[in-house]
Amino acid sequence: MIGTRDSHAFAADNRAVSAVIGFILVFGILMLLLTVYQAQIVPQQNAETEFKHFEDSKNEFTEVRNSIATAGQADVSQFSSVTLGTTYQSRLLTINPAPPEGTIRTSDAYPITIENETGESETVQTRLIEYEPGYNELASGSIWYEHSLLYLDEREQSGHSVIEDQHLVTESGVLRLTALQNEFEETGRDRVTLDLYPTAGTTELPEGELTVELPTRLSESEYWADAFEDDPNDVFEGVEDDAYEDGVHELTLTVEAEDLVINTVGIRTEPDEGPVKNFEPAGGGAGGGGGGGGGGESTEDASVFVSTSEDFNNDNIDTTFDVTDGGETFEVTVNIEESGNDFDEQQININGDSFDLTDEARDDILDDVSTDIMDADNLDAQQSELDAYRDEIDTDFEIQNVDNDGNRDLTTIEVESIE
Repeated sequence: MIGTRDSHAFAADNRAVSAVIGFILVFGILMLLLTVYQAQIVPQQNAETEFKHFEDSKNEFTEVRNSIATAGQADVSQFSSVTLGTTYQSRLLTINPAPPEGTIRTSDAYPITIENETGESETVQTRLIEYEPGYNELASGSIWYEHSLLYLDEREQSGHSVIEDQHLVTESGVLRLTALQNEFEETGRDRVTLDLYPTAGTTELPEGELTVELPTRLSESEYWADAFEDDPNDVFEGVEDDAYEDGVHELTLTVEAEDLVINTVGIRTEPDEGPVKNFEPAGGGAGGGGGGGGGGESTEDASVFVSTSEDFNNDNIDTTFDVTDGGETFEVTVNIEESGNDFDEQQININGDSFDLTDEARDDILDDVSTDIMDADNLDAQQSELDAYRDEIDTDFEIQNVDNDGNRDLTTIEVESIE
């Protein structure tokens, strides 16, 4: 009887069961929360990391685009960097997918054809640039560069969006082209540098009215018709779809020979696919001296001084004007805007090339101190970049089209020769 009572008591002893069940229940809840965190929160956080990288990439490729223009039109080597991929934040209990990598590559080479009315022609090869991100969470198309135009191509999903508009033709009707050469491709997460080298020597182009045919991935209706809708120079002739190959169309522009400025830039090395250039760099090129063999008139160096007028009491300037001599017109924009205590913009734009003003130069302009915007000490620029414009400004100048959005004359502009 005693043994029977003991066995019954042991069988009825369930004092530890509730603790075990509680542990299992808590553990299950924790695992469920961890699963939800892994399935929903981790991808969301990683998508935010990818989105920030993508926004940074757009800014970096804007710099690449500007560097190509500077290398081509100022005839100065440039060096721009882009970060191809990114890394996610470290995690303790959850896991990340492999860090995303990206690829930057040049397209196949396509010819730019320059031909006059008599059939004389010159051809130069050019390439487009594509950056293709390989994100795990963010669905994004490729960023493309072509002929100063930078855009995000998502036409398979929703279309394309322009990051930076083309600036092929100036207001005075000058067509500025920079052909891009040399095959290039890199894949990874690291930062890569695009060394951009302009070609040496010059090429004699056909004379007269020129028809210029360029490769483009965007059709007339997708971009180019709107891009040239308000162009007063009537250079746009149209776009022929798939003229080069499927998806690569032919953009046709017409200009007079004297209104065409073309250079060729190579990636990593000087261009080696039949480069073309039809102007001498500022200062007469590496050989220096001499009259250039053409009897052209030499010009004196000049400076463009900008300051506010004495009665200016508003820390906002958005002024556009043209500096003109007998052969060239430079569109210049001075943009200084204050929001609260921070300056959102403090830029000088010369013919599509943007430079940031130094804080000292910005303050001088606002304080009615004449500031030379062709002096690299006042901008984040190399002096050689600005000299390409300064050396072509004659002392016989004029200022055109000062525009202060209807306000009184807020900005004083002078052009002076310097010895």
